[in-house]
This record gives sequence, structure tokens and C-alpha cells, in this order.
Amino acid sequence: MAQMKDKLKLQREWKHSEIAQDVVAMLGCLPLCRGEDIRPLLEQCEEFTVRRRLFMFLPLIQYVRDQWVEKIGPEELSLFEAEDRTNNPQESFFRRFNKAVEVPHPNVFKCIGKYTRR
Repeated sequence: MAQMKDKLKLQREWKHSEIAQDVVAMLGCLPLCRGEDIRPLLEQCEEFTVRRRLFMFLPLIQYVRDQWVEKIGPEELSLFEAEDRTNNPQESFFRRFNKAVEVPHPNVFKCIGKYTRR
């Protein structure tokens, strides 16, 4: 994961820039939106990132687009008005997920680093 941090240089920027934190928050909020809104909102996030000259976050946005929006699909990704947004199956998933990434509360960088090495 250290290579991932050094390669993307996101963690340092994220720690010291509220605007960078906004970009990560925008990406994290996508599943809470209606499926039909996810693609346009992702485009707005990308435009915001470019306007703010946070080019190092573009690979993260591309990852979200490729792995979540295109592979899974916005309707499946969306939890908007879902009845089971927080229930026991999710808790079970997060327990298995935390075990897989080997830390109890991983940040986005640990998650990406763990899954890109597989």
C-alpha cells in the first residue's frame, strides 16, 4: 500500500486540503443518490476536480467509474430509498470486509491498495 500512496500521492493532499476531502466525500456519497443521477454527479465531481486542479484524484474517479458505475451499474450501486441500507447482512459484510483488508476501519486508500494488489 505504501507504493499506492506514493504513486497517487492522494493521502498527503487529502490530509491538507478541504477541497480534496470534498472530492472524496462526493465520491462516497454517490451510492446515496438515485441511480439515474449517479453518472451526471460523477461527471460533476470530475469537473470540480479539474477546476480545482486536483488532477491526482482523476485516477480515483476513473476507478469509481470503471469498477462501480460501469461494472456494477448505477441502479445496482444506488442505495437511494433502499429498505436494507443498514441491517444485519450489511454488518456481516463489513465484518468480512474488515477482515479482508486487515484493519478495522480502513480508509479509501487502504481499500484501494488492498484490492489493486490482488
